[in-house]
Amino acid sequence: MVEDDSARQALRNLGSPEPDDAARAADALYRSGAAAEILAEADAGAALRASVERGNRTASAVLLLGYVPDARDLLHKLVREHGDAPVKLHPWSDIVPLRLAALAALSRLGDRDARLRLLESSAELDTAGRLFLLDILPFLDAPEVWHALSDYMADPQEIRADVPSGAPRRRLCDHAVDAFLDRFAFDVSFARKPGGRYAPGEIEETQRALRSSVPQ
Repeated sequence: MVEDDSARQALRNLGSPEPDDAARAADALYRSGAAAEILAEADAGAALRASVERGNRTASAVLLLGYVPDARDLLHKLVREHGDAPVKLHPWSDIVPLRLAALAALSRLGDRDARLRLLESSAELDTAGRLFLLDILPFLDAPEVWHALSDYMADPQEIRADVPSGAPRRRLCDHAVDAFLDRFAFDVSFARKPGGRYAPGEIEETQRALRSSVPQ
């Protein structure tokens, strides 16, 4: 109940004339566990669309449109007119093009062309784009997208995220393992290693768990 009240307050704050307040409201609503349920309501979806149309084009706001049944036209417009605009999911994240968030939202709405574009681009994305998709894994709902992103568990590129200053860097594959374990709660034999590196066998076990548990 508390979370629902907080999410509805965030929804109201989307109408703020202050861009920073509207952006923070979108972030809060995206992080809540009630966004999908709330934004399925016509008035709530209309409030979000109005906020985005007024210029609230943060990653969170764009992703939230993926919960609004009639937001496809707006999302396609965002791709056409603002696709290269820089957005980030967290203050500490590297920037990615708005297009990536919009395609993810369209994919969630069942847009097959957008999902195909997302799948085709997933292997070509830079590290920032790959991290972004892993960080929104709970938002993505298509098994074929999950399996495509599981290839990131083989990516040894070192990343700046997840570790304290001065500590050995993690790799994208380590971040990917954590993302999939967070999303699916696989019953694996090894202990989680926040901020650490996973052994090859632990990565392979996570990959096998996905293949055996989630149909492609």
